[in-house]
Formats: sequence, structure tokens, C-alpha cells
Amino acid sequence: MSESYLEVMVKKENTLLGKLLSMVVMFLIIFTVVLFVLSLNPIVLFGTILFGIAMYFVRMKTNLEYEYLYVDKELSIDKIMNRTKRKRVTKISIERMEVLAPIGSYHLDDYKNRITKVPDYSSGRAEAKRFLLVYEGQRGVIIEPGDDMIRMIKNIAPRKVFND
Repeated sequence: MSESYLEVMVKKENTLLGKLLSMVVMFLIIFTVVLFVLSLNPIVLFGTILFGIAMYFVRMKTNLEYEYLYVDKELSIDKIMNRTKRKRVTKISIERMEVLAPIGSYHLDDYKNRITKVPDYSSGRAEAKRFLLVYEGQRGVIIEPGDDMIRMIKNIAPRKVFND
């Protein structure tokens, strides 16, 4: 029995809104710390603690990485938040996959009206080669798998994988 294994990590690019939100919360933390040092008011200290907690959650939502793990005809996608917390977002059997093609490919024309909500598990960069993986007829995910993973999946399902 031959098992195939490949792991690909993709760092999600931070959006302008995420950067702006991080800067605003960091400014509020610094401002309340200075204000607390000058006034020694416990209410200001409480505000500083609240802004610190807010910064933790902002970092968890904006510092994202996606890990694609291909093991013997199964692709699992994990979301890694701030390099500390891991969450499995989906697991796809390649046997249930219908098509894997680059976004904008004519091979995806048949699925445009059937797929309603497509989560994006790619880096979000404009120059990156992103693929749409359609499975179970009505579900799809946007991924950025890399050439080696495309080749491995193509060995298993050659008529379902396109690399236009």
C-alpha cells in the first residue's frame, strides 16, 4: 500500500482593514497606558486591559495561515490563527471531488450557478495562482495548492484536475 503525503502552508495576506484595526487598537493601548501612568486611575487601567484583550482577538483574526495536508486521497485544510491555535476547517475526499481548476477556467462554467457559498482558504494575493475545488456537486473551496499538490491529485483523479 503506497501512501502519498504532502503539506503546503499558505500565509493569508493581511487586508488594509486588518492593518488599520491593529494600528488603532495598538494606539489605544499605548494611549491608555500613558494616561494610567499620569493619573493612576483604576478605570483607565481597566480600559487598558480591555484594549489588550481586543488586540488579542484582532491578532487572532488577522494573522492567519492555512495548511493543506494531502494524505492518501484526502485533503484536509486547517486554519492556524496567530501561530498559536489550529482549527480544522474542512476535510475533502478526492473521490468526492468533481473538478479542480484555476479560477476563471472554462472548466468551472458548469458549476457557476450550482455553488452558492465558496470559502476562500488562499493567501488573497492578486498574483497568486488560486484554484477552485468543487466537491459533492454544490460545495467548493478556493485554495492555493502549489504544483506538487496539483501533480499528486492529478495522479489520483486525472480527468478532474485541470491546470490551464
